Amino acid sequence: MLCAQVRILKKKVQQIEALEARATPLDPQQRSKVAARPLLEAALCLLEGGAPLGEVQALLAAAKDGAHNTLTNLLSSRCV
Repeated sequence: MLCAQVRILKKKVQQIEALEARATPLDPQQRSKVAARPLLEAALCLLEGGAPLGEVQALLAAAKDGAHNTLTNLLSSRCV
């Protein structure tokens, strides 16, 4: 399950990289996806560093509820 979650997060980051490389303007949904990149990368870092999957999933779920910036800072500080 952990390997599957890591693959999913890596795929999402790759999709964001492709969006960022586009020359055309992004629609609102695409901009939202690009804005989530720091959170996804931090979650990926935590998982690759051995954090429990349940903890990372809980943090990602909390981010969807509006605590995005706070959680990005928290996750980033743990992956330095």
